[in-house]
Amino acid sequence: YELVAVKGSCTRNDSVNIKTRPTTPAQPKFSILHPDCERAKGIVSILNREDNVAYRLLQNGLQKFIATEGIFSDIDPGDFEIEAAGASCQSKDSLKVNPQPFVPNRPMVSILHPDCNRANGAISILNRDERAIYQLIKNGVIAKSEGEPFEELESGQYEILAQGISSSCKRSDSAVINQRPFVPAKPKFTVQHPDC
Repeated sequence: YELVAVKGSCTRNDSVNIKTRPTTPAQPKFSILHPDCERAKGIVSILNREDNVAYRLLQNGLQKFIATEGIFSDIDPGDFEIEAAGASCQSKDSLKVNPQPFVPNRPMVSILHPDCNRANGAISILNRDERAIYQLIKNGVIAKSEGEPFEELESGQYEILAQGISSSCKRSDSAVINQRPFVPAKPKFTVQHPDC
């Protein structure tokens, strides 16, 4: 622009330049892959990624994560501000990464095998957690679901399944009840007593 000051027949002028408005990045659009039974942390993907724009996740105004190729990986659960930052201007939105659902530990067991005096075996859970339920599965069928320790078990292979009560997360392990050793029949006999 040219600025002109006029008084009577006298003028003075100068020029001024108003710069072009800096580009404001679009407000970030994103998808969230929340933690699940197999993954403890979340993933956030930018859906409208622009070149020359940096994408950051902030907590309490502090940068916690920066996107690589439009993806935030290994994001801890919590509330975040997501920022798209251009050279001078920023656009922001908020998001929440949910906590991981309860995942039970893989069952650790002790096994009581059949022996000469006991026809069947038993399985006990050593790391029992009140937040989980436990089932004993044999050949794809639930053999026991209550009364742990699991007793009166025939020989064979079993799957011990732990499932979170508040979640669908499962962990399992396997155990084998041995065959009972051979037990000879109780002897039957006749007695010939002394006589004359």
